[in-house]
Amino acid sequence: SMLIDYDVHSNWGNWMYNSGVGNDPRDRKFNIQKQAERYDPGGEYQKTWLKDF
Repeated sequence: SMLIDYDVHSNWGNWMYNSGVGNDPRDRKFNIQKQAERYDPGGEYQKTWLKDF
């Protein structure tokens, strides 16, 4: 309810999907390093928001 584009069904469904509960039979793992390499290869996000790293 605090999100600008909050929709209870999308929000709850996505949280369930990301937490690995529900009807999705696949064993999904979120790999932070792989995501960073794919979507932020230059490390701009880390440089901007993660000053300690």
